[in-house]
Amino acid sequence: MQSLLPLAGYLKEKKYWVAAETNGTLWQKLPLDWLTVSPKKDGMRLFPKGYDERFLAAASEFKYVITGPDDMVFIERNIKKPVILQPVDNNMDVAHLIARFIKANPRMNWYLRFQNHKIAGLK
Repeated sequence: MQSLLPLAGYLKEKKYWVAAETNGTLWQKLPLDWLTVSPKKDGMRLFPKGYDERFLAAASEFKYVITGPDDMVFIERNIKKPVILQPVDNNMDVAHLIARFIKANPRMNWYLRFQNHKIAGLK
């Protein structure tokens, strides 16, 4: 809820690679190397797709955290960037649901991804 421009600008001046993740409801034009937009259903109170559409051009990827079958309806089908489908808490039942969903709805830019830091015990 605060401007990240001073921090991102400073880090870029110092030649750092800068990445950020947002739910996509608060637009900021930032000097980033990578931007993940992770829309939430609550964002639909502000925007029809759960995120400000200016993020479509700015995002490097979109990530949807999947908790069950109802979340599959929320996934935006027209995103051209990579779309990460992540099972909540690396839940294997949800991972199987995602795998079946991707197989039934093939798109070249949809990926099942896990939180590897949690698998490695680096919470």
